[in-house]
Amino acid sequence: MNYKLILILSLFFINCKEENKKTSQISKKGKLEIKPISKNSNYENISTSFITWWTYYNNEIDLSSNFLAYDYNSNKISKKEFLNLLTEGKFIPVKLENKNNFSYKLLKCDNIEILKTINQESQKELEYFNREGELFPEFNFITLKNKNISSKSLKGNKTIIKTWFINCAACVKEFPELNSLVENSKSKNYTFISFAFDEAEKLQSFLKTKPLNYNNISVDKKFIEDKLKLNQYPTHIVIDENGKIEKIFNNSTRLISYLKNK
Repeated sequence: MNYKLILILSLFFINCKEENKKTSQISKKGKLEIKPISKNSNYENISTSFITWWTYYNNEIDLSSNFLAYDYNSNKISKKEFLNLLTEGKFIPVKLENKNNFSYKLLKCDNIEILKTINQESQKELEYFNREGELFPEFNFITLKNKNISSKSLKGNKTIIKTWFINCAACVKEFPELNSLVENSKSKNYTFISFAFDEAEKLQSFLKTKPLNYNNISVDKKFIEDKLKLNQYPTHIVIDENGKIEKIFNNSTRLISYLKNK
């Protein structure tokens, strides 16, 4: 083991510290233990490296969920207020113990690297949250299987859209999970569409070896990034029966979890 490298990494990452500067406790399973919500609770710090925080964030925090939000002083606030406060670059979210709902609280942090990352994450989630209820842009395309699909023809159905491209490894990695979703949703009134900005011929050839059981459509990149205003890949959009944006995700696992609870 390269002990010099470990020492350098240890010196590089600055711990997140709350005002009381207590050390966080980590359970044997590696999950940070956060105390239940209370007006006068002293919360455990997340005072390990950026890597540990990032692992915690990905495993425990889902800012796209319909969580209960509390500010730094444990006052209940709206989800929008919570996301807005996260974009200020002063706080990180921690998960609170609640058997019935996701509950998140703001925790002060002074690690610049962590705050920069959570700022980017929260800005993205705030943008997605603000688009909920927005009418999805009109479109009219022919799928790779020569089927006409338009925004008007989808009214009355719940539609799940994925944006991606062939050279996006994370996009392709999701295929098996998404194919299972399609298979398990046959009894539901869902329409699955994928927009990829690769040429139709290349897309057709690629999908023969790595199938995605969606209605696959080759589109111009400008359609995704300019008209749909999406520039992160993959992105998953849930459109309601009235053609309005219901939810936006950048993660198939969160998409599937959301649909299971509908």
